[in-house]
Amino acid sequence: SWLGSTTTIDSVTDVLTTTPFTPVGNKYTLVDYVTAGGISMATYVATNVQNFPDAYSDPTGTYNLAVRANFSAPVRGGILISAWTGVNAVAALALGAHRSASGFGSAPTLADPGPVAVGAGALAYAMTLSNGMVDPTTPTGFTTLAYQSDTSQGLVGQAVYTVPASAGSVEPQWTWSFTSPSAWLATVLALNPPLHLVFTVQPSTTLPGMSIKPAVQVTALDALGNPVPSFTGSVTIALGHNGGMLMPGTLSGTKTVAAVNGVATFSDLSIDQLGNGYTLLVTASGLAGSESASFNIGVM
Repeated sequence: SWLGSTTTIDSVTDVLTTTPFTPVGNKYTLVDYVTAGGISMATYVATNVQNFPDAYSDPTGTYNLAVRANFSAPVRGGILISAWTGVNAVAALALGAHRSASGFGSAPTLADPGPVAVGAGALAYAMTLSNGMVDPTTPTGFTTLAYQSDTSQGLVGQAVYTVPASAGSVEPQWTWSFTSPSAWLATVLALNPPLHLVFTVQPSTTLPGMSIKPAVQVTALDALGNPVPSFTGSVTIALGHNGGMLMPGTLSGTKTVAAVNGVATFSDLSIDQLGNGYTLLVTASGLAGSESASFNIGVM
């Protein structure tokens, strides 16, 4: 965010703060740019970031990943960097819907970039900026990530986030308590998990050694919960929780099948031991896996 009505960012680059600096080369993509009242805000996103230091790669914490916006002309402003991993248990996130808006006010004013669609477990990240030196309210359902204020430049902003449990939409709305003519900017984006698997026909109770009927089915869904018929990859199923009573149960049958129109069908699965609370796990290359509901063997 900076003072100015145009964007003169040539590039966004990163380095490791080693001595000397080590260029990294993650790709930062411009998502939204918005300006009003002589202030500007640009949002860049990089997914599947490489060489991000953590407790494993840098146990002593001696260096950082530094990100720089390279302007063609000097500006006065600031940068807010946020890094996320593990959202919906998927490290590589995909950019989803995003939008920005701007406006003006001289009394309490609503700043609203509009709604964006989100998937279950997605990250929704949003920020607002103003040249009115007052505080905004935190949008309902969001958590404040950072608050920045610089009286010398006349800029104040707030970044927030939420991780919704189910697919739908989110719409961050701030109230700026303006007391004089001021401008506001607002932006929101979603980082969605990539393809993931869900059980669309759950395993049911049956007798030891008998095929589980109806056949267990697993479907590939996109971030918003829509079936993906183009997925034809191999899906593998295995025991999750083993509920064998006298001894552990063994899962038999065809345990790796190719999906057809996005659906993998396991038609001959069986378990040889009595037990309560069995579960099944499914995995596939490039997709987030899933665990079934619990079921019993031998207790009808």
